[in-house]
Amino acid sequence: MITFLSPIFGGRASDKKIVSDSKVLDKCDYGDGVMVDKGFRIDQECLVRNLRLIRPPFVKKQKPLTKAEALQCVDIAAARVHVERAIKQLRDFDILNEQVSGHLVPYMNSILTVCGALANLMNPILSAERF
Repeated sequence: MITFLSPIFGGRASDKKIVSDSKVLDKCDYGDGVMVDKGFRIDQECLVRNLRLIRPPFVKKQKPLTKAEALQCVDIAAARVHVERAIKQLRDFDILNEQVSGHLVPYMNSILTVCGALANLMNPILSAERF
């Protein structure tokens, strides 16, 4: 289920700026985990809020991952699949995939909110047996 959508940002906004301006980390509780991609650098922002940063391990200087790191990658990838499925549900709305005409720009945050609500009304990305 989609529980948070940040306001729309221009294509040149960095991940760090979006996280900061959207205040998504303020919605997390002490000790929560925040899953990010490899290039997502919000370590300090998570540290000051006592949030656990979950990021796939990096391969360092051609050294293979340890067994523990490889298992961690598998676990993160398994969880990430569900995030990608939710994102795909949003991308299925053509209005979010095409260039927006100028007169719609002021309404894009509202359009995104409606698309998020409609995505939540679609078939769940996890089957009922998983709960």
